[in-house]
Amino acid sequence: MNSDVFMGRFLRSISDGDLFKKVFAIILRVAAIIVALGGLYLWIRLWGTVFDLGGFFAVVGGIIFQIILIITIAMVTHVVWLRAETVAGLPQADFTVIPIASILLKLTGEVYVSLFVPLSIAGGVGIWFGGGNFMYYVTRYVDFLPRLPLDFLRGGGGTFLGGLFFIVGGIVTAFLSLVFFYLLAEILVVTVDIARNLKITREVAEGYKKPGAAV
Repeated sequence: MNSDVFMGRFLRSISDGDLFKKVFAIILRVAAIIVALGGLYLWIRLWGTVFDLGGFFAVVGGIIFQIILIITIAMVTHVVWLRAETVAGLPQADFTVIPIASILLKLTGEVYVSLFVPLSIAGGVGIWFGGGNFMYYVTRYVDFLPRLPLDFLRGGGGTFLGGLFFIVGGIVTAFLSLVFFYLLAEILVVTVDIARNLKITREVAEGYKKPGAAV
């Protein structure tokens, strides 16, 4: 039976990694679209809260936050979309799923940075402008983010120190998250390299043994 008939082509696609690359690339593109649409929905809803903050400077802080928020949504969407292109463009290799897993780990750290850095700055500036009123506004978006060290970020309340805590805490969290997920990705890649080198070493050793055995 021709290998291209029935399951032959499907199995070859799995072995070559083409199926995994296509599926994960599609998943990431869909995720990017969901992030864009969901973020836009959140951004629109939060405008109602901005004008309910009370006080001119609190509203100004809310507007600044909203401007940075829409930029953040665009950043995260773009990062996810770019990583989808990276997955789709992976070359053929002995290992198929591990390179994709490494990219996904890096993407997780990159998403954390894209979220925490700009939103922490926006939140801190908003707290400086709006004081205690803005803390309520901040909690409206925190629930949509991965878990933050909220006790530290809110430690200074609506004061200048509170805004500073929010900025520094968010940036530190982003940096540590990036380092952690990149470390996991590199450990995964190094493990693959070790496995590949062991395979080559074994093949070379077997090649040396065979002539000796023949004698």
